[in-house]
Amino acid sequence: MLKAFKLLVSVSVRLLIASATRSGTTENTFAAVALSVHKLEVKTFKEFKEALSKVIIGDSDFKLAFSNARSSKADYARYYLRALECGFSEEKQPWYIINDDQSDITLEHILPKNREKGGWNEFNEEDFNKFSKRLGNLCLLQKDTNSTINNDSFVNKKPVFCNSPLHFTKNVSTYESWGPNEIENRQSLMADCAIKTWPV
Repeated sequence: MLKAFKLLVSVSVRLLIASATRSGTTENTFAAVALSVHKLEVKTFKEFKEALSKVIIGDSDFKLAFSNARSSKADYARYYLRALECGFSEEKQPWYIINDDQSDITLEHILPKNREKGGWNEFNEEDFNKFSKRLGNLCLLQKDTNSTINNDSFVNKKPVFCNSPLHFTKNVSTYESWGPNEIENRQSLMADCAIKTWPV
């Protein structure tokens, strides 16, 4: 049961990231597998995985989708980032988040959602809209730290990331500047970790 549940989480996240959750194949497959389990036609984990094979997003496709993923839903983004942190730390169950208290940890847009005057010249208007919600532009910060952060430039924000105990947040401080290329690079690193975080 634990292996089956873990697989379902991984399959679901991969489908969400790949924007494949609205497919009729996806809905029909999950319904058919559930019925097969209920009827005891599927009895082993191997049979369960084989029955789900039609909707499993492979590693290469998942990595590509994750490398370009955006998130407009803060709850989803927070989950992805927390799970990635656990995956990087090689937690046995990185997909299972025990504590995600928003009063302690907040979601931070490195490139702010709203452009500050005079700052962030690395982004034209089109790039600003394109990259502000990319997962590579998001990180987790302690709430007390986030409440005092200065959003007018990356130079002013960078020291805050350096002090974070979270790997993918601290990683932001290794970049000299913050533009589309840096977001692409960071998200590619996150995609490599995502394959291990949500394995199939």
